[in-house]
Amino acid sequence: MRPLSAAKIDPIVNRLPNGLTIIAHRDPKAPVAAVYVAYRAGSREEPPGMAGLAHLAEHLMYTGTSKMPGSYFRALEHLGATSINAFVHEDFSAYFQTVPVVSVDSVLRMEADRMIGMADSLREDTVEREREIIRQELKQRELDPVYRATRILPQVAYPHDHVYAHPRDGLIGEIASVGMSATSEWIRTRHIAAHALLVVAGDVQPDVIFDSAAKHFKDAPADESCLDVPALNCVSPAARRVVVEMQSLRDCVCTAWYLPTPVMPDPAALEFACELVLMRVRSGLAKELSSSLTLLDCDLRPTSGGLSILFSASAPAPMPADSMESELCSVLGHLARESPSEEEIDYIRSRLLDRVLRQTEPVGGAWGKAGILALATMLDGTALAHNARIDALGAATSGDVSRCAGFWNAAPRFTVQIRGVARR
Repeated sequence: MRPLSAAKIDPIVNRLPNGLTIIAHRDPKAPVAAVYVAYRAGSREEPPGMAGLAHLAEHLMYTGTSKMPGSYFRALEHLGATSINAFVHEDFSAYFQTVPVVSVDSVLRMEADRMIGMADSLREDTVEREREIIRQELKQRELDPVYRATRILPQVAYPHDHVYAHPRDGLIGEIASVGMSATSEWIRTRHIAAHALLVVAGDVQPDVIFDSAAKHFKDAPADESCLDVPALNCVSPAARRVVVEMQSLRDCVCTAWYLPTPVMPDPAALEFACELVLMRVRSGLAKELSSSLTLLDCDLRPTSGGLSILFSASAPAPMPADSMESELCSVLGHLARESPSEEEIDYIRSRLLDRVLRQTEPVGGAWGKAGILALATMLDGTALAHNARIDALGAATSGDVSRCAGFWNAAPRFTVQIRGVARR
């Protein structure tokens, strides 16, 4: 196994007078750099009844400004950009691309321009077009039973007025009420320097990046009046379960736990526990499980308020959702009863670190070096949180994982069953 240090990233951090945080990381293995901009403008900030506002703003950020009209996608591609994309998280939204080093200054100029000028450049017809595109996206996504279940889960777990109680990509019934005025105000008050993070990782000199950012972003607004404190998970105190019928050839089950930061066990131990469940099912070590559970995935989802653990299971037509849910419960019971051996812990540690090494090989993309540094900063307040995670993965023991499993099993469980009606 390669040393833990190989998975760490060394950031250099600077901050402009207007509040913009800048992180630079030098990786000279290729003449490219990732430019990643994140704003504290996630779905949790959306006003009631406007689920999808952050998603709509994300689309509109590529439609051009008064100063630089036309598609930002085409302009970035003209500069040699690849991996151009964006997403909305519960706590922030992010925009990123990988470009030749010679284009970094031009891309920073473009990013500064849309931070400063996008709110006043929106047009009603463009807003309507992108809003309809999002409605069609959401309708298409809800045709997938697993995806639909994951969208329903937050509404099951959280009180209806909690900031995490709606899916981060929006609700079809609410996006229609989001107009140009609300979107313009959202961008004007959220996409500002004091809410923003700029990460540049690649074959760059940090001092050059800081100078370039200071030149282009010096006029970006600095108002901090809209900054909010982190939201705790604050889930419902009792387990809940809902059943939804939809046209589908298969059933699926999604089960989740939402663990708030003040009571959350060691996150590294949770990573080990999730890997242990998957490993035991796929290797047949959880012998009480039948072989008919053909898909079992686990997703750890961090937010500023804590961490969610989501298991999803699906199977061929003969296996109904009730049986899948029963088997999922058996999996977790097996974990609580059978402590992991040191051999299992060492094997999982190797797998987890290999995964991180693969993620940190590229500088760009959603979760390359730039994305990892951005996620650590936006959720934990420091880019060094990534290196702390690597140290924790290296130090985790069998006892840590066993204690974590006990806490996990005692926490409220929230379940969504999707029952396909096409075959009944």
